Amino acid sequence: MTQEASRLRNARIKRLEQGLCATVVLALVALLSVAATKTGATGEKKAGAVVRTDKNSYLAGDTVSISGEGFSPFESVMLRVEHDNGVAEGGMGHEQWLVYADTNGHFQTQWFLNPSDTAGINFVVTADGATSASAKAAFARTAAIDSRLEDTVPFTAQGFNADERVASVQ
Repeated sequence: MTQEASRLRNARIKRLEQGLCATVVLALVALLSVAATKTGATGEKKAGAVVRTDKNSYLAGDTVSISGEGFSPFESVMLRVEHDNGVAEGGMGHEQWLVYADTNGHFQTQWFLNPSDTAGINFVVTADGATSASAKAAFARTAAIDSRLEDTVPFTAQGFNADERVASVQ
């Protein structure tokens, strides 16, 4: 092989190497941008995970309906309900449970508000997705009192624990 042919061959190889390197860099940039943008089944950009309850407050003994969205399709989501002070008494339903998001990243589940739960009236539900998406929502346990105006005022109440002190009635 002549010196000129060898020089041309080496120059061609160098250009191929440079082109291959540029292609690899562009492919990595594209992969990183796809990984950084969480999209749903229809390709729309997601703003993030959200969890919510169907009401802001519940009577003791009620079932709390919980829904979430913004998770990856078919993602496993770990849920837990604790008091807003972090207390989660054993045997009162505070154990974690697992649900799976549907094809659009949504889920629905329920939680029973145990009437014997006495650690507080404010709760937080946390939903942690397997791919690090996380969301929280707050709700409260309330009580209701009904009465009739007569000579004496009989009260019927629900949502209280045994021997629970009632600070005020409105």
